[in-house]
Amino acid sequence: MTPYARKLCRDPAWQRTLARFTCFDFTPVGHLIPSTIEALCLGADDGPDGSRINHGGLLTAPAEFFWFEVRLQAGSMGFACEFVEDQICVFYYQIGKPVLMAVLELLPDDQARIFQDKRYPLPPGLPAPAFVLAVAAMLVMLNAPKGFKQKPVPAHRGHAKQMRRLTGITLKPAHSVHIDLSAGDVSPSGSTGGAPKAFHFCRAHRRNLGDRSIRVRAHWRGDPALGVCQSTYEVRP
Repeated sequence: MTPYARKLCRDPAWQRTLARFTCFDFTPVGHLIPSTIEALCLGADDGPDGSRINHGGLLTAPAEFFWFEVRLQAGSMGFACEFVEDQICVFYYQIGKPVLMAVLELLPDDQARIFQDKRYPLPPGLPAPAFVLAVAAMLVMLNAPKGFKQKPVPAHRGHAKQMRRLTGITLKPAHSVHIDLSAGDVSPSGSTGGAPKAFHFCRAHRRNLGDRSIRVRAHWRGDPALGVCQSTYEVRP
């Protein structure tokens, strides 16, 4: 179990809930979340049925129940997620119980939309879409074919024993997500050659090859040893 999840388990209301979850710690790559959100939102469609994003096929749930957390200087954030059919339900921790924040629905053509269930009103001032976009950004990093690696973190023996006694559930190993500095094939120079570039996120796009066009899935590329490229996008109507 990840550090923030362990802290929440001091509350009996969360013990049985989080004991079932597969936990992921994105703190080592937390600085990449804002730029990944910006890239996902580039060209987003705010239609009548919610905000749509293009994810390039990288929004695959790692388990039926999973927990994402990131610990920053401003504080810790944790997201309890449940995958049901084609929807990822994101829950927020509020006064001893989980509150449904919003739903990330997977659509055809590598698209997804974010919507809120009106049956579950949120506390005032809670920016649900922004938090769910953070979950989407972490899923993109988790499912990227190159550039990231997961380090399994075995459960603390004492904590695992205590949770098994309290809940009857054996904890699953947690995972810490890192940039993969050892992947030599993560640093292509591009189709036209040129100098290596810093590590950065590439959105899904189409590439023209003579008389035909192919679709390139979203991916991370560049050399992590050269740093991380932080992009700022201006979305115009």
